Amino acid sequence: MYAWSKEQQNLLLITGHTHSPVFASGKYLDHPSNKIDTPEQRTLVKPCYFNTGCCCFNDGDITGIEIADGFIRLIKWTNRGTNPARKILEEKDFKTLMNDMQAAL
Repeated sequence: MYAWSKEQQNLLLITGHTHSPVFASGKYLDHPSNKIDTPEQRTLVKPCYFNTGCCCFNDGDITGIEIADGFIRLIKWTNRGTNPARKILEEKDFKTLMNDMQAAL
């Protein structure tokens, strides 16, 4: 999916349910679950591919992509007790993201 999306102009590809959340092609934050299969160095990838991850992990947690207030975020919802809690795992403002996409061309 990354290979296709990086060839497109002005496109963010948001997919889901691969059980591995990916934010901006893994460009900004280096952690094991935020990796894509590409020979490119992480710092050189085009930040165009996002994956929501999983609708429900074994512990009941949910990951997703949130777009609001000029930001795109990878979020995680946990349900411990009676109060669901939202945690931002990674975020980037659209202006920076779009500038970085253009720089990767």
